[in-house]
Amino acid sequence: MGSVASPQQSTNNEEASTRDIETHAGHNQLLNESNASKIKYLQNIITETLRIYPVAPLLIPHESSSDCKVCDYDIPKGTMLLANLWTLQKDPNLWADPTRFVSERFDDNGDGSKVCYNMIPFGVGRRVCPGGVLAKHVMGHALGALFRCFEWEKIEDQVDMAEGIGLTLPKAQSLQTLFPIELRMPLLRELLKKKVKTRLPLPLFGSNNF
Repeated sequence: MGSVASPQQSTNNEEASTRDIETHAGHNQLLNESNASKIKYLQNIITETLRIYPVAPLLIPHESSSDCKVCDYDIPKGTMLLANLWTLQKDPNLWADPTRFVSERFDDNGDGSKVCYNMIPFGVGRRVCPGGVLAKHVMGHALGALFRCFEWEKIEDQVDMAEGIGLTLPKAQSLQTLFPIELRMPLLRELLKKKVKTRLPLPLFGSNNF
């Protein structure tokens, strides 16, 4: 849920995503994987989250296979290379208002899969993370299901988004939220009745393969 914890955008993110989910999933229907990938605003939220809070801020170490020159710097063969993704994706020369969570900045990037060399949370080129596409699908499905089934509220007006210490950029303070389940229980109750009648298990994320 860190995807929607940004103090500036949390309410707008959830409301806009909920409307999109209702449009694509249908009334009183759980979100499935194929629908999740079509919800543009939800995908934008995930992409913007990966920009501001990259999972691996220094990516995976690489090694130069030959002598080369990059931006007037001589890189000898065998040098360990670390890409400072955290700085790149917050560079004010590349991004407008880089520290602000603005998911709409990716509206012109199609489904978010377009190669953008100032936005590479999974790396780029031949050594790109092979699980990047799967990760975005899973995140979209899981986050969309949580939006669909619950109405989330912040415990405090200001959410502490301070970054902790570690290779994977954890939050310094765990995110705490409220989800008044009674607000969307009619949806869950109706879905449960349908599943009981057909003797099918009620899936958490709308997939009978879960």
